[in-house]
Amino acid sequence: MAVRGAALAFALGAFAALRMPSPERVEAVPVEEETLEMHRAGVMAAAGAMTVVRLATGFIVFHVGFVLKSTGKPTWVMGLVGAAIGLGGFLGTFTAPRLRRRHHEQEMLTGAILGLGAVATLAAVWFVSATAALLGLALGLAGSVGRRAFDGIVQTDAPHARRGRAFAGLETRLELGWVVGAFAAVVARPGRIGLAGLVAVLAVAAVWRLTQVPSRSNSFSAP
Repeated sequence: MAVRGAALAFALGAFAALRMPSPERVEAVPVEEETLEMHRAGVMAAAGAMTVVRLATGFIVFHVGFVLKSTGKPTWVMGLVGAAIGLGGFLGTFTAPRLRRRHHEQEMLTGAILGLGAVATLAAVWFVSATAALLGLALGLAGSVGRRAFDGIVQTDAPHARRGRAFAGLETRLELGWVVGAFAAVVARPGRIGLAGLVAVLAVAAVWRLTQVPSRSNSFSAP
């Protein structure tokens, strides 16, 4: 029944896609211009922050799963953590625009790292089902808010690269951050020590951004 429902959903999606109007062709942008825009300091700082968030995502998803399984927690607890991640991402959709009215995107990225680090610290000190779910909620929220802040910076500082090969290369870098985090979760010691290592990484990233990254993108922009 589930397979039939999925097949029907895909069929309806394909039908809807075929009825969409053809997109307008966009003139190709020189690769040199894309690369120059993507290497502006503001974009690179935002990309570094998002790489840290992606690394934390890969680490937390696997590490928390290993810990819950090794401690004999029931399956529904893992489902609760997964649902919390999804809920956090959903809430981030509404939270990010509100934050943008009062804070710049660079500040939003720093706040995402700080908030995730604070909840990860709590989970490292006191790891129970409730704190694991809270960590999942914070992870989803940080990823959603951070992603929207990152996209806003790229659209402002690198409008041409947004639809070019340079942006695709940056996306690959972000995905590799997720892979590195997942690999670290596999080789790290489960429990408090592993989460403490993640907290240390988030703390270093937060301190660097607070001391080295201007809150306003205009402070970065170069002609």
